[in-house]
Amino acid sequence: MLLSLALLAGCGDDKKDKSKSAPAAETAVPPKPKTTLQAAADELSASLSSDAECEELLERMVPYSLRGSTVKVGDPPSPELCKGTKPVLGQLEGFKPTKAQEYGPVGVVEGSGENVSKGNVLATTWVVDQDGEWRLLSAGDFDPQIGVKPLPATNFDEIADQYIEAARKGDCGTMWKLYDPYSRFVVATKNDEVKYCNTISESYRKPDSALHDLASDPSPKAEKLGETLDYGFYAVPMSSGRYWVLVTTTRSEGEIPPELAKGHPGKVNVGEYATLKSP
Repeated sequence: MLLSLALLAGCGDDKKDKSKSAPAAETAVPPKPKTTLQAAADELSASLSSDAECEELLERMVPYSLRGSTVKVGDPPSPELCKGTKPVLGQLEGFKPTKAQEYGPVGVVEGSGENVSKGNVLATTWVVDQDGEWRLLSAGDFDPQIGVKPLPATNFDEIADQYIEAARKGDCGTMWKLYDPYSRFVVATKNDEVKYCNTISESYRKPDSALHDLASDPSPKAEKLGETLDYGFYAVPMSSGRYWVLVTTTRSEGEIPPELAKGHPGKVNVGEYATLKSP
């Protein structure tokens, strides 16, 4: 099961800094990391093992653009956010990082965990957040990922391109179909497509939202950053100066609850996206 936070507020409403003019497309670059991914994962592991308070744990979890439209860099985590991370903490119980691989502003960390199946790893995905800190994006029980190529039929590129085109056009039906059943979008709405589409329709109308930026971009492209057996990572630099990342993932091998699986038939899906740099 992938980490899924009930944070629909973070579906695209992260704010622009209106005091600055939007840079040209070629300057839409991600923030530089302040440390290595391995060091960040070790910090999270240490915090988890010490029963740290929510604020300390969130130093290495949940990128700012997923925390809600009014959240600014440096804001402390809300009680709602802390409550939403509790299921994730169960997934991360006993997390001990063993390998890390960076692909620019994204990366994968493998480790052991108390709830991991025999022969598998606790695979976690990370991004370099808006303040330059590595933060956890997802976690799950997977086959080893680092150094393992996707199976030949894994169409990460196709799914990423389809999603970006659908999001640019505001084609919510296609976006919804492409989501992984365990994505935050599906889990947060209890697989309610109408609720999700109503929510993002508001985002498209806001000129300072990520989805509005994407829809206004003349030619957004998903640029591959890297891939593993079950993950495909993409950058989406926009003409406004916003820098997005998109994560595709293969469908879970375990039994997916019917209430989440309905309407999401793909073997490869969109798991998450996040804004790493705002205009």
